[in-house]
Amino acid sequence: MNPRVASALQFFESLVKAMALRPDDLHVITRKTIAAVDVVIRCNAADTARLIGKRGAMADCLRVIGHAVFGQLKTQFRLDDVMDDGAEKEPFTQFRNDTKWDPTPTVDLLQTMLMQLGWMFDSIKAKEHNEWTFKIWVTVTPETAGRMRDEIVSAINAIFIVIGTRAGKKVFVRFQERGQSGTVGGRDFGVPCPKRQPTAHPASCGPDELRRERGMRV
Repeated sequence: MNPRVASALQFFESLVKAMALRPDDLHVITRKTIAAVDVVIRCNAADTARLIGKRGAMADCLRVIGHAVFGQLKTQFRLDDVMDDGAEKEPFTQFRNDTKWDPTPTVDLLQTMLMQLGWMFDSIKAKEHNEWTFKIWVTVTPETAGRMRDEIVSAINAIFIVIGTRAGKKVFVRFQERGQSGTVGGRDFGVPCPKRQPTAHPASCGPDELRRERGMRV
């Protein structure tokens, strides 16, 4: 396998595991063809919903990042399914603020993501906004600011909100162009990741119905 493709796959797995409540139970299963990578995420039942998201929104965010990263390598990316391992689903747990949260691993992961995307930046700084929230400020070069797409910025925000809440802190990523005061791409805080127009179905639809809607295997 091409070393750059292997590196991108390793990054994608580390990203998904950072989102998971049970990362040790999560496996990214891949199949590489000449010009495409097919991915299936197999995880603990506690993580299925958070990785698929409401009406598949989080899976779409992962697709946006995957397409952007692998697109640079002239490789098509397909997230085929997010499936649980059959274990009993754990009860929902409320967010718990970690007053001793260390932003370093999250900042390091974001830096790796930006490098995989080919985005050039001057600095990444995590600043405490209040006792519950950190904002990670990224100063990008003018060249990068000119080619940043809103859907990628939105996907980054949505994914890092999940990563932060899993670790005990609300995290928002904001981009600024070097020498400019405004933010680049999206809105100030986490923007819902763009997704395909949902089909009409009851709000209480189950995982199989969500998979059918998102084009995943049932």
